[in-house]
Amino acid sequence: MHQTLNVTTAFSTTLHRITTQGILRFELPAKIKAVLWAFALTGEDYFLFYLPGGYGWLHEEWHRAILSMRGVNSYDEIYSFPLFKKFVSVDHIRDEDLINLKKKFPHDLVRAEEAGVEAQFFFTEEIRKNCFFKRSRCLEEIPQLLSNILNSSFYILFSSTEEASRDTTEMEKSEGTIISERDAFGLDFTAWVYDLFRENLPYSMRGVHPSGAGIKRYVSPSQLDEKELNYLKLQGYLTWLNLLSPQIFGFAPSDYWNFYFTHYLTPWGFSAGVSLLIRGKKWGYFLAGKINSSLHLNLPELDAEIWLKNSWNSLLKIRISLWIQPLKQDFYSKKGSPGGLLEIYLNFPLDKSTTLFINPFVKSEGWVPGNEYLDAVSGIRIGTSFRLNLLKDTL
Repeated sequence: MHQTLNVTTAFSTTLHRITTQGILRFELPAKIKAVLWAFALTGEDYFLFYLPGGYGWLHEEWHRAILSMRGVNSYDEIYSFPLFKKFVSVDHIRDEDLINLKKKFPHDLVRAEEAGVEAQFFFTEEIRKNCFFKRSRCLEEIPQLLSNILNSSFYILFSSTEEASRDTTEMEKSEGTIISERDAFGLDFTAWVYDLFRENLPYSMRGVHPSGAGIKRYVSPSQLDEKELNYLKLQGYLTWLNLLSPQIFGFAPSDYWNFYFTHYLTPWGFSAGVSLLIRGKKWGYFLAGKINSSLHLNLPELDAEIWLKNSWNSLLKIRISLWIQPLKQDFYSKKGSPGGLLEIYLNFPLDKSTTLFINPFVKSEGWVPGNEYLDAVSGIRIGTSFRLNLLKDTL
């Protein structure tokens, strides 16, 4: 997950900076440059939903990360450059693998169904933090924030409509008897709420595909009962929380602090909260309070990060999360289970353009955005990053 996140961040940021630098060189009035810049970056972000390394690719690759972890092979249609296509698939998946996934790891199936939008919201979180701690007004990143939040929010809201039912029927007709062309889930969020509420329903009970070949994978909004449909609509409205931040409008209440709200779908319901960013000359703090909500429970979570920069221009980040989540990641659980995460990130420059990073972490059982595993896990990420000084001026 983190590898694809870093690729998308680097690709989109580099593209935006090259465009910004080019526009700054034009001999035009500042207001015209600003309008041209806004249209150019918005257009780029549209195509980034269809290109490998872009936002759509990130969305699909996070679906695939959860599936791959449980041994389900798949193909990302983004590699076929599906320009202007309404729905992009993760396909070449066997029905037998999905049956097995639902039987052995039902909560991972629910996680896989929401992982695409999790990727986009987590991406916007990382952008917000990086902008703030690097003392940027986040102007270049506003199109990235808006396009990913609005795309995800409208997708969730759309999934509860009659048009979504018609589109589901059309997808099934167009794919016919060719199982390899079928998406893993159809509309992500009708599948998510269906499996969230019906965790004990065997996957094979979805019925037969209208063509007569294979299982009917896709869940139409018309198949949801009133509780499921209302829950899905609620999530669509709650996603607008992600827009509540001064950063969306390119300003900060102060040079020393800012804030934003978050909302995520999870394997047991949803998580919503508010995050506070505080900074000094060589340090920064990130503090977040969240509510982890399932059918019967509303449980607390506290997240904290400290960013420290020294005279060698290296960066040390220490993150601690403490939470109570539904027992065994179960939507129907009436008991909470405590857990936590400890993560350290250290990067230090090898030269003016190359940085080495080391990122060890340990996590108890529980859901954390950007971490594939619901089980307890520990690990370490090691790599390098390269910096290109493409932009000296700003708008």
